Amino acid sequence: IDQLTSDNFGNIEVDESVDNIGYALPIMQVCYAVNNILDNGGTLRRATLGVTVQTTASDGTIDASGKASVTEEVTVVSVTDGSAADGVLQEGDVIRFIRFGDTGYEITRRYQITDLLLTVRSGDSVILTVERNGEEQNLSIAFDDSSYFQTVA
Repeated sequence: IDQLTSDNFGNIEVDESVDNIGYALPIMQVCYAVNNILDNGGTLRRATLGVTVQTTASDGTIDASGKASVTEEVTVVSVTDGSAADGVLQEGDVIRFIRFGDTGYEITRRYQITDLLLTVRSGDSVILTVERNGEEQNLSIAFDDSSYFQTVA
């Protein structure tokens, strides 16, 4: 298998709002990790923004069919000097959306950011849509330095 997708597993549909409960790993997280290992010669290298985030609001709903979902507001608490996000993100920014090339993801849960950073490779640029002081802004972060990646043992 060159690249793993949910199609390799019989069109498994995974709802992004489902929590990672227990010891099970969501299939998309596994796909991101395996593709990362394949692309990096057998080593898992996770891109790091260099920010600390927290959930500043959380809302749970149940729709008419009985499906439960949780939506979180993910806010930047601090930015590490010299990190990929240094000079781009600021304390208090609410991360709303992440775009990699032609693919974008609405950020409705904090864990999504960590999972999606597994898809970033050296030389990639990521566009973050953040809410800052009540206004939406699109900010670009270039992952052009090896220090922006962490090897996971």
